[in-house]
This record gives sequence, C-alpha cells and structure tokens, in this order.
Amino acid sequence: MTRNKEEKIENEFFDNSISSSFYFYYNSSLSINQSLVITNLNEITKQFSKYYSLSINTIRIFSVKFIQSIVLNKRKRQIEEINLFLIQCEIKYPKRCNRIKLCHDRFISHIFQIINLSPKQLSFLFSFNYQFTINIPMIFLSINQTSFLSPMTTNTVSTTVTTATTSTTVTTATTSTTVTTATTSTTVTTATTSTTVTTTTTSTTVTTTTTSTTVTTATTAALPTDLYFSFLSFTTGTSPRSLAVMDINDDNQSDIITANYGSNTVSVLRNTGNNAFASQVIFPVGTNPQSVAVLDINLDNRPDIITANYGANTVSILRNTGNATFSPQVIFAVGTNPYSVAVMDVNFDNKPDIITANFGDSTVSLLVNTGNATFASEIIFATHMGPRALAVSDINNDGKVDIITANYGANTVSILLNQGNNTFASQIAFATGAAPVSVAVVDINSDNQPDITTANSGANTVSILLNQGGNTFASQVIYITGANPQSVIVADLDDDGAPDIITSNFGDSTVSIFLNKGNTTFVSPVNFVTGISPQSVAIIDMNSDNRLDIITANSGANSVSLLRNTGSAIFSSQIIYATGAGPVAVAVADLDSDEKPDIVTANSGGNTVSVFRNNGEGTFSLQGTFTTGNSPRSVVIIDIDDNNKSDIIAANYYGNSVSILHNIGNATFSSQVAYTTGTGPVSVVVIDVNSDNKLDIVTANYGANSVSILYNTGNATFSAPVSFGVGTYPYSVVVVDINSDNRLDIITANYGSATVSLLVNIAVIVDMNYDGHPDIVTANYGAGTVGILLNQDNSTFASQIAFAVGSNPQSLAIVDVNFDNKLDIITANSVPNTVNLLLSLGNLTFSSRSTFATGRNPSSVAVIDVNFDNKPDIITTNFVGNSFGISFHY
Repeated sequence: MTRNKEEKIENEFFDNSISSSFYFYYNSSLSINQSLVITNLNEITKQFSKYYSLSINTIRIFSVKFIQSIVLNKRKRQIEEINLFLIQCEIKYPKRCNRIKLCHDRFISHIFQIINLSPKQLSFLFSFNYQFTINIPMIFLSINQTSFLSPMTTNTVSTTVTTATTSTTVTTATTSTTVTTATTSTTVTTATTSTTVTTTTTSTTVTTTTTSTTVTTATTAALPTDLYFSFLSFTTGTSPRSLAVMDINDDNQSDIITANYGSNTVSVLRNTGNNAFASQVIFPVGTNPQSVAVLDINLDNRPDIITANYGANTVSILRNTGNATFSPQVIFAVGTNPYSVAVMDVNFDNKPDIITANFGDSTVSLLVNTGNATFASEIIFATHMGPRALAVSDINNDGKVDIITANYGANTVSILLNQGNNTFASQIAFATGAAPVSVAVVDINSDNQPDITTANSGANTVSILLNQGGNTFASQVIYITGANPQSVIVADLDDDGAPDIITSNFGDSTVSIFLNKGNTTFVSPVNFVTGISPQSVAIIDMNSDNRLDIITANSGANSVSLLRNTGSAIFSSQIIYATGAGPVAVAVADLDSDEKPDIVTANSGGNTVSVFRNNGEGTFSLQGTFTTGNSPRSVVIIDIDDNNKSDIIAANYYGNSVSILHNIGNATFSSQVAYTTGTGPVSVVVIDVNSDNKLDIVTANYGANSVSILYNTGNATFSAPVSFGVGTYPYSVVVVDINSDNRLDIITANYGSATVSLLVNIAVIVDMNYDGHPDIVTANYGAGTVGILLNQDNSTFASQIAFAVGSNPQSLAIVDVNFDNKLDIITANSVPNTVNLLLSLGNLTFSSRSTFATGRNPSSVAVIDVNFDNKPDIITTNFVGNSFGISFHY
C-alpha cells in the first residue's frame, strides 16, 4: 500500500470513526493474573486521559477457542484451534480526532511497562477498527550483536525492549556527566554455588554448509521510494559496543543507552525532540561492558539498565530510582567473558530473568529472578565454541522461550530448548557462515515458525536458516553484506508485511539494508554510511513520523549515529549493455527523432563511439559503432550543423583533436571530421561562445594545461584553436555566465593542482544555494569528496565546502532526484564500482550517502528519465567492464 493511499484511508478513518479497539492475544496455557492485568490496564486509562481527548469505556479479558484468521501487517495469518486469552480495550474518540494514530502508538509503547507480563508471552499484537489495521511502529532492538524479536511476527515488541534512564548530573565535564558510584557498588558472589549443566557430549551438530546457497545479487535490488536515511552523530563514552533504545523518563520520546567498552561506563542520551539529544550522562559499570539491555527488572514501572561485563565476568544492574537517576550498580557473577546479555522471563513467574552468552568458556548463564532485583546463583549450559550473541525466543512454538546463540569459534548456532523448571535440553547446532557474531530470530517467510538469521563477520555475509518444524532448520541461504558485519536485526522497514534484514558493518562503516521480496528472497543490499566502525544497530521510529529510523553504536568514533528515515529516491541494480573497449564517457539525447532518449558512449580503448537506440520500456539495442580519433575521452550530442538532427562531438586525448560525426538520419552517422585542439583534450563543451548564433567548441587540454576554443565559421566548419592557459592538468570544462555580465565564462577543474580556473569572458556549474548566482561543484578524485564553491559575485568564490562521497569519484551529476525542489548530487566512483547519492536537505546540507553497485570502474555518469516514468534514472559507463549500466529509479 502506498503512503498516499494510507493517508487517504487514515483521513477517512479520522473523519468517520468514534471508537477503536486494541486486542492483545496471549497463549492461554500461560498463568495470567487477570485481575492484575485489568488493574494495570485501568491505570493506563488514567494516564492517557490526561493527554488525550478520549475515554476508555471497556476493559475486559475473555477466552477464545478458535480463530480462523486475523489481519496482521496487511496479510492474513491462518490460526487453527488455538486457545487464547483476548484482552480488549475500547477507546472512544471525539469525531474528527486528529490524535488517534499518536494515541495508538504511545498506548502500545507504554503497555508493556505497565502490564506485568513478559513481552515474549505475547503471541500476536494488532489494533483494529472497522476492518482497518493501523500500522503501529514498534520497537526492534539489536543489543550488541543480538536481536530479540518475537518469533511470530515482526510487528511484536522485541524481548529486550531495552529502555534506559536519563540520570542526574553529579560531576560535569564538557559535554558529559559522570556519576561516580563504583565505590559503593555491591558484589554478589555466587559462582561457588553455581550449577553447571554439562551437555556438550550429547549435543547434536547439523552440518548444512555444504549445501548452503549464496545469493550475491538480484536484478531488482532497490529500496522503495519511501526509504532514505540522513545522518546525525552524538558523542558517547569510549568504544561503545552495544546500544539500547527506549523511553527512559516517560516523556514519550525514545532515548539512547550505550555500553562503553573502553571506559567501563554506560552513556544515557536523553531525547530532547526534533532529532536532538542532550549531552550524555555517564554511569560506571563493570570492566569492559560488551552488551546492554534495559528493562524493568524489579517491576516498579521504571526501566533499569543491565550490562554484560566482558572483562569482569559479571553483569551489572543499575536500578532506576526515579527522576532519571540510577542506584549504584549491583554485580552478579556469570561465566567467563560474557559477550551478550538478554532479559526475559524464562520460567513464566512474571519476573524477568537474565541470560548471558559467555565467550570465554562457551556457555550461557541463567540468573533466575528471585524478586526485588535479586537473583539466584547462575545455572550454566554448554554451547558450541565462542558464543558471541544470543537471542531468546520460542523456537518450537511450545509456549516456552528457548535460547539461541551465535558461536563465533564454531561457525554455528546453538539451540537450547526450554524444558521448564529453569532447565534447558542439550544444544542442537546448525552451520552458519564464518565467525557469526550476531543472531536474530523472527519469522522470515510468514509460516508462523521463527527462523534464524546470523551476521557472519568472517565471511561478510548474513545466513538465513528457515525453520522446518520439529526443531530442524533448512540449509543456510547466504547474502553478501558490507565488510565485517557485527550486528543484524530483522524488521519490516518498508511496511509491506515482510521482514527485512539490516546489518551494521564494522569494516566499512556502513549499514546494509536487504528488502524482503517474498519467498525468502532478498534484493541486493543498499548501504548507508554511519560513524566509524559501527558495532551495534537498533531500529525504531525516533521522531514519530511513522518511519523506522536506524541507530548505530560506533566503537571507532565514540559516538552513536542516527539515520533518520526521510523517505526518498532509491535505484535498482544496474542493467548492463556491452560497449566498445574502455568506455569513459556517456551522453544521452534523442538521436532518431522518436522522442525517446538514446545513449552514446565514448570508448577510449577502441577509438570509437557506440550508439544505442531506445526501444522503449527502458531497453536499448546497439545501433552501431562509429570511428573517432585516438582515445576519445569526452562526448557531446548536439545539432552542430542546424539541420534538426543531433550530431556527435568527441574529444580525442591521444589524437589532440575533436571528432564531429554528422547525423545522416535514423541514428546513423557520417565519417568523422577532425579538428586540431591543444594537447590531450579530455573534456568538451559545445556552446555559442561569441554570441553569433553559431555553436562553438571548447576543450579542456589535460596535456597542455590549457583550454581551446574552436569558433564556428559556418557550414559546420571550425577555425584553428584559440588557447588559454589554466591550472595543471585541467580535467573538466564548463562554460557559463558566472558573473552575470551577459558574457559566457569558462571554468576548468584542474586535477594536478586541485584548483578550478576561471577565465572571465573568456566540474558542474549550478546555483546550489538558490541565490541567483551559479556555483561550482567539483568531484575530487583523490580526496573522495565533492566540493562546492559558492559564487560570491564579482567572479570570486568562497572556499570549498567538501562532502564525502566515497573513494575515487570520477564523474558527477547534479539533479533533483526526489522532486523536493532541492538539487541532489550523484557521483560515479571508479575503484569501488559504485554510484553515490547525496540527497539535499536544504541550506547546503546533505543526507547520509547511499551507495549503488555499478559495472567495473565507472568513469562517467548521466542522469535522465530513460523509461518515461517521470523519474530520473542513472547511467554510467563502466571502463573496465566495457559496458554501460542503467539504474532505474523506483
């Protein structure tokens, strides 16, 4: 469903309805204190009545024995003969209430803090009114290489709904506050009385790697047009390894908590609204906190903080004492080198327990909650070697939550089935990719069975293991990610009812997004830049705009990054067409007067141009290959002889010339006519320089450090070149009236001296800041940036403003990609084989760049609508691949 359709439905919903019902389904085999639930639901009514013009008239719990189908995420899920409890809350709204959606969202986010039931006991969750399902943005968290999601649906609350608190300021530094409490911390030593359950000798390993499927590309790779992310960064403690997101101070805004491995602290960043956060408040915990979870551990309706301390073999609990303050940590012993922590009620006593994955001794520790934030001695269960992450989920739909670990040292996942009474069966192991460091458990293929997804840091992949029932899983299916993925999360980013996959990639400082296209297939990833070395990722709607945002903890930058989902343009994987040898430039224009844009490439290795006719519907066929001078490096399509047919002009680097190929009809061309230029022309422009109504030719001469003007003398003949000196190695030339004197000026981008040269009356030129003066934009190959030089009038320019676009930008284009009346920047990056897109946010600020794969060594980029869908598409020439590629705008 498109966003416009959703808005239309919601408007009708607001205008006509006066009530709405919330339904929460629980497995009826669970022991539920119904009176307590009703009491707490009534408490919600008091809270919400203060903020909304509504009343909650009915709160009841009743049983249902059989449900044929329910609507969830725009899909029907068939349920047969299941006994469930139904909790119904009927809320009445005034007519034309414009706060229904807001109320829904906040009601859902609060209910799990007030009802004394573990979120994992929740089997289904949706809101319903007159057959209209509101899509509620829920919280999906990955807590240090760990994702805890309900196995039934991506729309359920994650098991570690890890909230955090904004604590008070005690000792203030420049931008952070440190609360010194370590001296009063309490250590509870329980290791001597711990129970070890040795199960390794009886574990079962299911080896599936030999039959795994690796998926590297998909021809329809794309994010939909309502997904795009802009980048913000906020300071944390040293080397944040894990993060959690939750409203910690009950102000209806999601806050951020990080575990800072290098400073033995947690940072609390309080959400102040408008995508801004207060300076961090720091609280000490144990040595080397590797993972953090936030949950109400003592059932006082305040979220507490729990960390797994890798260097201390402990967990720390910081109890929320109200007013965003925390008590000194209480420490409990666990196994060796705990790497990940989860908080979940594993024994259904309505008290959340603590589970850790212990990397050093290849175990998991279970700390059973005995009440009042105290815990029994750990119970230890064996896993495969080196567990780095864990998830807790009912893997076999028996109503009991099981433990799943990602085992870094064994390249497996271990499943420990819950046997009840705080015991777990011997592990069952399944093969994954190399060095799995994160695991998520969620139903990928909508068969009501939770599947397993791992991030494999040693292989730069994610593995998907589909649940086949009976505690068995299919062979892994593998997708390529960014470099060294450290965390994986599964959530429905594009609101199509199918869960998508997101990874944080430590090695290249990106997140990868894989959209689920159904049938357990995912499109090729789209990558977005984060802070340096993202270790953990979380997803939540941070600004209540009904779009899920992405948050990463960046251990290399001591920061968190917020990637706001702004909604915008994304492009498909390239469709590749073979060209002549060494294509380095591309031009697009209608060559055969059929009102469809055709494509011409300049092939420097073959001394030719290739002409491709547009067949319609975005496909092309090779019309012919035509000879030019030696090593054409730049090409222009224009009617040079005024006969209403578009001709081709190429600049020939080794030929020290330009070639003119006259269009003789039907996209066929005459033999070239060559004219001498300066030495080594690499860029050509055709324009009327001297206002005589005849098109002249201007070249940038790389070998001569000059520009040449060839004046049109009539009948498509040209004068000898008139040359002007510029900076070292001019690589690109643009002709425009830069100083508004009604005379055309010449600007060159000079590769050798990292400058631009301006020849008055005597790169890309465009008005970037909408002040009426053309500015200069350059692609800076060596620096991996684009530079904007603002026109200050009188032919002077401000110092460049640089924006990172990835390695080796070879060519750039500037166009409004997403129709917001702001100019966006597209670059072709030759060495990483990508195009990069920077969306303008206004005021010379740009979103986090997105990256799309191209053919090998893209050398030139053009942007034009080639398939007549009113959306600009991207075309690149791929030098090493001897091809050009088209990325269609979705």
